[in-house]
Parts: sequence; structure tokens; C-alpha cells
Amino acid sequence: RDVTGVQTCALPILYDGEVATSRLSFEALLRLNPIGFVPPFIAMMAALEGDRETAQESLRALVADDCASLRGPDGYFAMGLWALAYTATHLGDREAGARLRPLFEPLRSHILAAAPTVGFGHLTEWHIGRLEMLAERFDPAIKELRTAVARAEQLEIVWAEALARIDLARALHRSGDSQGAAAARAEGEAVAQRFRVGWALRS
Repeated sequence: RDVTGVQTCALPILYDGEVATSRLSFEALLRLNPIGFVPPFIAMMAALEGDRETAQESLRALVADDCASLRGPDGYFAMGLWALAYTATHLGDREAGARLRPLFEPLRSHILAAAPTVGFGHLTEWHIGRLEMLAERFDPAIKELRTAVARAEQLEIVWAEALARIDLARALHRSGDSQGAAAARAEGEAVAQRFRVGWALRS
């Protein structure tokens, strides 16, 4: 549980917080596709399951060469990138976060997905905001997360809006704005309740 009292959950493919089944399925996919987005997703699943050692080792290996193994012809680079960013922020790995941060810059104003899907609505600015917060650059984090909230609201990606608002609350709290943090958290929870996407928030 973080300082706002709410922990974000990255994907709807996690069943009520249960990660092992999803991790097992991605490990099976790895036999067919050893490159692309599958290894980053396995690293993320390991982190969410609490297997920090595996997640950390995989994360460091994948970012060591600026994510070269993700740059295949399958078009899944963006999805692998956000999975690694989520892993880095979940683990609190600032070194990996610093390596990943520049890779997001060319992707601004994009939904990070493999066409033609929307990839669960992962917005570039949301991940940039999380990486800035990881680096304890709270003013840039707040700016990016406000942009993510506005874009998610405009695009009507309601679960992404709820998650971005909760992370905005975390950034505001850590910057010393407790009143703003409480308001952002309340707005995020209200969105989740209004649109019945409560699975996007995990207390």
C-alpha cells in the first residue's frame, strides 16, 4: 500500500490480483516468441507476483542494450516498453527507469499498443509521469500525469483515467501537496466507481 492508500494494477488480464496464471501463460508464449513483448511481460508479471529477483534480473538484461531485443518486425515495441517501465517503477529501479525514460520521448501523444488494438489504453505521458516520479522529479511528474489524465478523459479510456489520477495523487502527495493529492485520489476513485472499472484500483 503506497502513501495514498491505493496501489495501481496494470492490466485487466490480472484476475482479482492473481498474477500466477497470467505469468504462466506468458512463459508458455515465450517458447514460441523469445523476442518482442513477451519477455518484458514476464518480467512485469514476476514483479507483480513478488518475485523481485527474477523481475530485476530480466529487467536489467532487457534494458542493457536500449531494448534492442524489442525492436523486431512484430510491431510490439511500444507494448514491451511500457511493460518494462511498469516493472521498473513497481520495483523502484531508478537505474532501469533512467535508461527507459528517453525511449518514451518519441512516443509522446501515442497510445502504446500494437495496431489495431488500443493496448488497454497505455498513454505515453502516464508512463513518463511514473518514471519521473521514480526519479523523484515531482514537478515534471505532475505535469505529465495531468496531461495523461486529460488525454484519457478526452479519449474516454476510463480505466486509464482512473489510474493516471491515482498516480497524480501519489506525485502530489510526495511533492508536499496533500490537499491536491486527496482531491486527485477522490477523483480517480470516483471515475472507477462511476464506470464500474474498480478492478483498475487495488487497495
